[in-house]
Amino acid sequence: LAGPATAIPLTAFAFGARRVSFTTLGLLQFLAPTLQFATGLAFGEPFTPLRAASFALIWIGLAFFSWDTIRRARMA
Repeated sequence: LAGPATAIPLTAFAFGARRVSFTTLGLLQFLAPTLQFATGLAFGEPFTPLRAASFALIWIGLAFFSWDTIRRARMA
């Protein structure tokens, strides 16, 4: 059961990834942490200070990565 539960979403992702631009795909990848966070809240997961700190650190990391990517694109 775990095999198909993993293979089906990965196959669907690969199918869809070939049909959108890299820019769109990149933006969708940045949304994943927030969508996972929202899903957890929707299903009643407790939002502890540790999870809040983890969420903030993930977005800080994404912000640094985005800043570096934009900076390199402007320099090129």
